[in-house]
Parts: sequence; structure tokens; C-alpha cells
Amino acid sequence: MKLAILGAIAVAAGAALGVAGLVFSGGLWVVLGVLIWALFTRHEEGRRKRTEAADSADLGRARADERRPPYALGVALLLSIGLGSLAIGLLAIGFPAGERAWRWAPIAVGAIVTGFTLIAVPVRRSGTSLALAEEVGAPVAAARVRIEGKRQTGSEVNHQPRIEFDFLVEPDGMDPYRLKKKVTVPHTALGEIGIGERFEAKVDPRNRKRILIDWDSPLERVGGSS
Repeated sequence: MKLAILGAIAVAAGAALGVAGLVFSGGLWVVLGVLIWALFTRHEEGRRKRTEAADSADLGRARADERRPPYALGVALLLSIGLGSLAIGLLAIGFPAGERAWRWAPIAVGAIVTGFTLIAVPVRRSGTSLALAEEVGAPVAAARVRIEGKRQTGSEVNHQPRIEFDFLVEPDGMDPYRLKKKVTVPHTALGEIGIGERFEAKVDPRNRKRILIDWDSPLERVGGSS
């Protein structure tokens, strides 16, 4: 929604200055920004309803809905904003000769949105695809992970810290193994991620680097309490 607001400002500025390129860019940001906001607002509402349905007869329908997250469409819309803005700016579409300095606005926004999309989406895709694999019956093994080391990376995804862990992974029916992996941790779990803490998880037996950790399920420490 912030992008849509920025777009509205760009449209107003472009109209006032007579710079069509700003109007084009701002209009793109408004339309696609509102679509993205509506898409994910609807998805979050669906997640809330699925939570409420967890103990009801609607659970089966809720799980079926969960198989259709909007990430692919969201990525397409974000890339449309980013690449479209870059095209408008780099090709100087709608920017007359005396107003070419304004084309750096869509170039900057396009670069930021495209870069964010290309960095954040692969991070989120791993856990999401593993959750969906379980829903549709693909091989997913239950596991426990124990934290043996952790290091701050200084980066965030969706305002949540990205931390590099040394895990001991203990999957059901498989030999334990150690794994170094960067993981996005929700703020609600930050108090639980000390050395030695253990959590429930899911592992893809075909690619043991793909794990999905249930941060809401701290387990008893080995040799002590959680």
C-alpha cells in the first residue's frame, strides 16, 4: 500500500510538472500496489479463518485453500512493477528532453522492487514449498532440530531477522546430520533460540537442506528443561 501512496504522489507531481513519465510510473505503482495489497490482505484473512477452523468441520476445506498461496501471482506483480519502472526510466518514456532528471525516480523504485523480489522470494519459497509438499502428499519426514550455534547476519526478511544456524537435524527414519543454514526467525521465537534448544521440524528426504522449522514448538533440551 505504501507503493500505491508513493504512486499517487508521483501522479500528482507529474500532472503538476507536465511530466508524463511520472504519471505513467505513478499509475503503474498505484494499480499494481493496490492489487498486491488486496491479494495479500485476502490471503491473511484466509489464514485467520483457517486458524479459527482448526477445531471445526471446515478444516478439510481450509487445508485445501492453503494449497493455493498467492506468492506466484505476488511475485509476478512485483516484477511487473520493478521491470516496468526500470523500462520507463531507462527508455525515458514520457520524459521530455528538459525533464530527463526525473527518470531516476522510476529507475530507483524499479531497482529496489526488483532487487527485493529476487532476494526475498527464494528465501520464502523453500519453506512454503515444503509445507505444500506435505499437504499434497509428497514425501516429508518429521524431524527435530537442535541449535548448536548461531550467528547474526544483519539482514531481515519482512522485518524478521535472518540468522545463520548450526543445526543437528534428527529426522524420523533417517540418520541424524548437521546442517548450516540461514533461517528467517519470527520475533515471537527470538527468546527461544538459545544454544541447545530443540524444535519440531519437517525435512524433505530428497533434499536434506530443505527444512521447515515449527518455531512455536520448542522441545525439552537434551539433558535439561526447555
